[in-house]
Amino acid sequence: MVFLMGTPVNRLCWDKMKYRELMGWLDEEELLSTVKANYERFIPILKKCIKLKNEKLLIAGDLGQSNKRIPALMMGCYVLAAKAIGIKYAIAVQKPKFVKTKADKDLIQAMAKLPQKSALALTYSGKIGSLGTIGKSYRRFAEDMKHKFLSTGGLSSLSTDKFEEFMKSVDIDYEMMHKRARVLNEKMTKADRIRVRTEKGTDVIFRVEGKKAISNDGRIYKDKLGGNLPAGEVYIPPRGRQVEGKVVIDGSVKYNGDTKLMVEDTVTLNIKNGEVTTIRGGLVARKLEEYLRKSHKKAKYPWGIRRIGELGIGINPGASLLGPTLVNEKTLGTAHVAIGSNYWFGGTIYAIIHLDQVFKDPIIYIDGKRISV
Repeated sequence: MVFLMGTPVNRLCWDKMKYRELMGWLDEEELLSTVKANYERFIPILKKCIKLKNEKLLIAGDLGQSNKRIPALMMGCYVLAAKAIGIKYAIAVQKPKFVKTKADKDLIQAMAKLPQKSALALTYSGKIGSLGTIGKSYRRFAEDMKHKFLSTGGLSSLSTDKFEEFMKSVDIDYEMMHKRARVLNEKMTKADRIRVRTEKGTDVIFRVEGKKAISNDGRIYKDKLGGNLPAGEVYIPPRGRQVEGKVVIDGSVKYNGDTKLMVEDTVTLNIKNGEVTTIRGGLVARKLEEYLRKSHKKAKYPWGIRRIGELGIGINPGASLLGPTLVNEKTLGTAHVAIGSNYWFGGTIYAIIHLDQVFKDPIIYIDGKRISV
């Protein structure tokens, strides 16, 4: 692991040296003024979203790449926010990681040395990376160790100058979003059938009887220890293979660790018996099809690669179609379907992929009745 000025981190320290190194690096990169202007917006995130009190906080991830420094800005904001409210913190920085790469050894060691019931703030360009001996994923690791966590990934497509637009999706009224999520969650959980249509041609039906919707509203993670930042969706797995219809993607397409905004073109997924049968469109459609075929060849459970695993509804009024799927899928006025795995939120699909495909202006019917979000 590379730590800022080149000093390697061999143990988890709770001292001021790393603070000085990080602030010095941010100053050299002309990012410090932006951090100082924005860190107070992260205080309610630490105090309300994951309710930090006396937990130790590990701020971990990477610092981004040239002209794509939003992970670094977030890391700096987390540090100053933690410092302002008296939270004991440490910093662990690694090189940016993407598909199928392992996290740096020292970052893994820093996570492993965290006392149980601590907290993680993760911010990274692509992936945090596989964690080797401490767990298959940071979510599983956090669950096993009872850590609170916030995670923001997939930021490699977002340029530094988009930070303020990104912050609009973070600096929101979480109480109001929670109320919106609560109403929608109740409706989706009670539903037998959810139909989604758009003027562009989407017309897809999910059978969901017996399935429980999940809210990621960011207000407070009561039923789980953490979640994504930005927050802002309600989602549900289908009942087995009971998804039928067509989805016209005009928001963003996810494949191969990359996300493409759909500015003029669209990609159409034809779905039968819960599986994507054909993908129509231009270059992006061909790339998605190629990625699914490659994933099918190397998958342990190839039967799950083309399955539809999720219907999600965006509820974040501050989010917009910026680029990263993490933000796109939260945008109020969008919905998304995911291709691939859903076993971790109540589904039955095991796959090496989970690809959220975002489309705009959904018209939603629950058991035949149109609803508003």
